[in-house]
Amino acid sequence: MVVRTSSPGFAAPTISRHATTDPSFVGLLPSLLSTAFRSQTYEYFITNYAPRSTETWARLPTDLSIIPSTSWLQAAIAVAPTDPVLNNGLTAMALAQVGRMTRRPDLLLGGHKLYTEALSGLNRRLKGGDECFTDTTLAAVTTLSMQEGSSEGRSKSWASHVKGASALIQLRGKANFSTPLSNRVFLGAQIAELIAAVGSRKRSVNASLWSQACQSPTTDPSFDSPLRLFEILHILPEIMGDAESISPASHPEEQIADKVGESLVSVMQKCHDFETRLTEWYNDLEARYQSDHRGIRPQPKAPLVFDVADTTLRAKLYWFQPSTLYSGLPRDSAARIFPFFICFPNPDIAFQIVLHWTGLLLMHITMHLMYSRFGQSRPKTALPDIGRFAFTNDARSLALLIAQSLEYFVHPDMGLLGTNLIGFPLSSAQRYFQHAGAREQLWFDVIFQRIGEMKSGLRGFLDDMARRRTVKLVSPWHPTSLR
Repeated sequence: MVVRTSSPGFAAPTISRHATTDPSFVGLLPSLLSTAFRSQTYEYFITNYAPRSTETWARLPTDLSIIPSTSWLQAAIAVAPTDPVLNNGLTAMALAQVGRMTRRPDLLLGGHKLYTEALSGLNRRLKGGDECFTDTTLAAVTTLSMQEGSSEGRSKSWASHVKGASALIQLRGKANFSTPLSNRVFLGAQIAELIAAVGSRKRSVNASLWSQACQSPTTDPSFDSPLRLFEILHILPEIMGDAESISPASHPEEQIADKVGESLVSVMQKCHDFETRLTEWYNDLEARYQSDHRGIRPQPKAPLVFDVADTTLRAKLYWFQPSTLYSGLPRDSAARIFPFFICFPNPDIAFQIVLHWTGLLLMHITMHLMYSRFGQSRPKTALPDIGRFAFTNDARSLALLIAQSLEYFVHPDMGLLGTNLIGFPLSSAQRYFQHAGAREQLWFDVIFQRIGEMKSGLRGFLDDMARRRTVKLVSPWHPTSLR
């Protein structure tokens, strides 16, 4: 395994990996703690986790070497031998995944034993002294949350680990940006912290930590774009909370125009500012990427069609490719919806763009629900004019973009990394289509079937999260109101 940086001008972490190793794991249980065993486990796990050309489907026309800056596993594995708690946690996660892929109960059992040992060691450390604030301790907590995020029926444990990681990040302060490992682990924890904040409808205490830390000079330049994106997205939970707190039933009819009207306008202004900041972020991402390329920017409201000529323009941040999943479905299948999927220049850009679409989608759903509540409970009440707030996108267009992007992340060439990037976007778009009663919801069955083939536990985790209401991404609405 080799970790390096990409070309100057658009730096991002990259990874190369070796050929698949036979997972024999002879003498598994007696040698759980041996260095050789861990090395073999990590090698097999990374071989299946990291992107590479598989020649299984039509080649994915993307730079597979540039992985998201949020991917911290490679850096953590490199230092794992220096910290037994982190080493146990990483080995446990690797064994759990390898056990699912190879259908080996003994590997799953070994993974469970090491998980328990890692959790016990972590609890002992957190009750101790300064060691609880180290980079590897935070990496260990994040490792456990990542393992829970790919396990069925473990959403509550995931939420507990995310809460613990958030507390550690807050206490560490500027130390989160002091080393290459701390930078990566901080970024890796941000997506889970954002999801938890959306569920609570409260802004995370670490939402502006990077800006407050004055962007430490040791911060890798490749982290700039995702760090800026997450700081913008962390505004969303507060917007959603403000919108849902406006209740028409709690105000007499004569007070609607004054107090509630002001609250509605305030939320709309925040939404407008939120979209403006995301647009500025996107334009900057595009400008930096195009500094070494030539091409034409895809227009925000361009028709979702496939143009053979346009796909050759290397400077586009996304384009359309023929769908392997679509072509593999029976001709009479109702799930044959998207003949093309959205492709990206590399996984790093893909994750950021889809995440920014997800933030905008939840914003539009929030605005719609806010106004629909008043239309249903106070149909004769005059609401404030919001014509001055012009928005670029709409909920359906954004949900379509996300839905058509999912195949990119579950393509065989993406490895298991892709499934760790799409839980939040997938759930948000799926809820939109389900509540809207749209036929596009059938496409998610195709995606989940593919995820199952990859031996990922993502579907079971998301089902458990929805069933237990661990995180509420969106509230239900009238089936026809968002079509």
